[in-house]
Amino acid sequence: ELHQEIKEVKEQVESLRSSLRAAEESVRSKEEQFAEQQLQSCQHLEALQIEVNRLKNEIQTTEHEAD
Repeated sequence: ELHQEIKEVKEQVESLRSSLRAAEESVRSKEEQFAEQQLQSCQHLEALQIEVNRLKNEIQTTEHEAD
């Protein structure tokens, strides 16, 4: 009887352990996705900033030519 209970508890512990492992992997995967998205956002912002600066220069050049 006690032997059976111990066996059941061990099985529950093992089940919890594998659930925890799966949850940790899921979190890690989400963290990696988030980091990747952040990197893409930063690169996108940098590209936009470069484009804004280019357009500003173009406008200034056009204004000087108009003078």
